[in-house]
Amino acid sequence: MFASRQQLARVCAVLTRGCARVALWTSEGPTLGARARLEAPPADMTGEQRVLLELAFCLWDGGKGPPFGSALTLLGAAHLHLVGGLLVAMSESSAAIDRWLRLNGGPAGDA
Repeated sequence: MFASRQQLARVCAVLTRGCARVALWTSEGPTLGARARLEAPPADMTGEQRVLLELAFCLWDGGKGPPFGSALTLLGAAHLHLVGGLLVAMSESSAAIDRWLRLNGGPAGDA
């Protein structure tokens, strides 16, 4: 599915891009701020942002993600397309994930 942890980190960075004023993901993984937001979401964090952050951590840690129904009801059209496109890319190949990254403003490739 993912070519490397770096590719996965880039995917998570795209998913969490709008969840905070600062980047929550680096090429090495989640920041301490990302983990803090996951454990104690700030009052200004929307349900949509929470779902995207939970999805990123689900991919990163391999743990439990948000309930599917929550994702469907809380994500707006743009984020449903973002996540849906990622799911399709994940079903295809790491090259498809790189294409998804390029389409969604994330760096692609392991360079």
